Amino acid sequence: MPFQCSRILDRAATTLLDKTKVRWKADELFEHLLAGLTWIVNKKPSANSVFGVVSLEPGVRQAISQPINGHRPVQLLKVHRNMGADGDTPGAPITLVERTMMDRLVLDWPTVTDTAVEHYLFDDREPLAFEVYPAAANFPWHVAVTVGAVPPDPADANSTFPLGDAYEQVMYDFVMSQALLKNSKSGNKAQGMTYLALAADALGARLKTEVLRAPRDPDRAGATGEDR
Repeated sequence: MPFQCSRILDRAATTLLDKTKVRWKADELFEHLLAGLTWIVNKKPSANSVFGVVSLEPGVRQAISQPINGHRPVQLLKVHRNMGADGDTPGAPITLVERTMMDRLVLDWPTVTDTAVEHYLFDDREPLAFEVYPAAANFPWHVAVTVGAVPPDPADANSTFPLGDAYEQVMYDFVMSQALLKNSKSGNKAQGMTYLALAADALGARLKTEVLRAPRDPDRAGATGEDR
């Protein structure tokens, strides 16, 4: 159920024994919440998955460099299908393939062009880059993707928390950690690190599943044991 950011900030202020936000100003706690949005999505990209349409560049190599619907991408999660020259015409699906298979079966694949993309290749060491086969022959050409992305900053504490209630406790722990790590007499670094560990643990419980679901280079995964 949607709720305001202030619910998290008020919880933190109460725990800090500072309900009136004298030692920890309201603006300061809100800045911690904004930092927490980036921290959470970088740790777990699907915390905010966004569907959108991107325009391809000439050649096989592509990169997602622009915001999608106002959200800042941090990792490609999936390439779905062709979306035509206008970006609004759903076409054939696009599937993830192994690089070794392409290199073995289609020796000149990086030079092939056609009217639609059939496959894409992904290496998780470059989370916002991917390659397509065949490369688009005509431009503009668009494909539909899902990315993990940092949401736009809420305007103020009365705005709706953008990640939903599944991440309320994680954000509360993160805000508490940053408040307690402040370099002043009000801080407590030991407690701050404890809260940060709690936040990380809450996300870490699902990180292995997240990695398995993300597109990646299947050859590298097999070599490193990531697919086991």
